[in-house]
Amino acid sequence: EVITHARFAADASWEYRVRWVGFSRSEDTWKPAAGLAACQALLTRFWTEVGHDEKDYPVGSVVQPSEEWIRKEQNRFQAL
Repeated sequence: EVITHARFAADASWEYRVRWVGFSRSEDTWKPAAGLAACQALLTRFWTEVGHDEKDYPVGSVVQPSEEWIRKEQNRFQAL
C-alpha cells in the first residue's frame, strides 16, 4: 500500500488517499490519520517527500508526492 495524496479536512485533520496493493487507482480510498496509526514510517516518509507545515494548508488543500516516490514506495512494500 502507498499514500498517493493527503488532504486537510474541515475538522483540521489530515486524511490520506491510499492505493492498496493489487487494486487499481479507481479503488483508492481516503482514510483518516487514525486509520493509519500502524503506518508511522510510511507517514513520515510521505511528509518528508512533500514537506509539512499545517499552517500552509487551508481546509480542502490536497498535497501529493511525486510519481517517482509513489513507485519507490510500492517497490518497498512489495519487497517486504
